[in-house]
Amino acid sequence: MSLIHNLPKTVIVYLIATIPIIERGAIPIGIGVLKLSPLKAFISGVAGNLTPVVPLLLLLEPITNWLTSKMKLVDKLVQWLFSHTRRRHSQQLNAYGVLGVLLVTAIPAPGLGPWTGCLIAFIFDVKFLPAFLAIVVGVLIAGFLLVIGSLGFVALSSLIASPLITGIILGLVVIIGFYIGFIR
Repeated sequence: MSLIHNLPKTVIVYLIATIPIIERGAIPIGIGVLKLSPLKAFISGVAGNLTPVVPLLLLLEPITNWLTSKMKLVDKLVQWLFSHTRRRHSQQLNAYGVLGVLLVTAIPAPGLGPWTGCLIAFIFDVKFLPAFLAIVVGVLIAGFLLVIGSLGFVALSSLIASPLITGIILGLVVIIGFYIGFIR
């Protein structure tokens, strides 16, 4: 048996929720595929989403500074990324402030979540505590929306077919969300 089969279902959801990009699939997988209760899936997914937040908020700047001081290519890439991002999105962040970090984190789509919220907070110099609080609230909102959406899909698929169909539908939602999240 593989290691994954030996892990408790809540741990699987937690681990999925810590991985960037696919993190938003943790709660739907927990409810639709692993058959966890909505509360257990929510708690495991939110806990996993929040695990990397403090280290990211505290370490993004020192690690970036160290890398840019050691490698010219990384320095050029970071300078381009920062100037490009600030040029394209500073108007929105100035208009919304910390609420912008919360909104990006609260949108339950792949590519938007706590990792992106931390990156935005870093790029736009949002202080630790306001960024942390905005990301926590955003993750809670997204988790709630994902539970509601997952329950809707499970109810719909149980009317249509079997748990296998539920897993396929949820998988397609995650894949489509991933695709849409990166087109923008």
